[in-house]
Amino acid sequence: MKKLIYTILCFLLIVLPGCRSTPPTPKGGQLELTFLLDEEIENVDRFDVKGFSRFRHAFAKQGIKGLTATVTVNPSVDWIIIVTAKNAEGVIVGEGHGQASFHFFSNTVSVEIPISPPTFVGFIDENLEAVIRDPLTNRVPMIFTRAIFGGCLRSAI
Repeated sequence: MKKLIYTILCFLLIVLPGCRSTPPTPKGGQLELTFLLDEEIENVDRFDVKGFSRFRHAFAKQGIKGLTATVTVNPSVDWIIIVTAKNAEGVIVGEGHGQASFHFFSNTVSVEIPISPPTFVGFIDENLEAVIRDPLTNRVPMIFTRAIFGGCLRSAI
């Protein structure tokens, strides 16, 4: 009986201190961002920066003046950084993205992000848009019923 009590006591002395301790939080790392503007971009007033990691970490910094910025982040993850350049009216005049990875014994990473004019996709001719969209819209019921019933209701459509 004494052996069982000593075993339980030893077990509790080993396990309980580990349960109460909190995992160490990593110290903040520094991302030093430099924005490289394309020569076609003019009248940049400010930059907005967003960062994402695959572990659902994120950061955002808006209204950055100048071509450099420093952001404090979690250094234990890799980052995807998205930058938008805006003029004084708030219209996007440039976009860019980059990646950052912290290496062992490094708390600072410098990232150069090229900023180029945004690419807009749109239709010049509204008739062309209708010609493209109508056949796709009309096919949705047939595709939907085929996916569910394997095409057995095709004659009903």
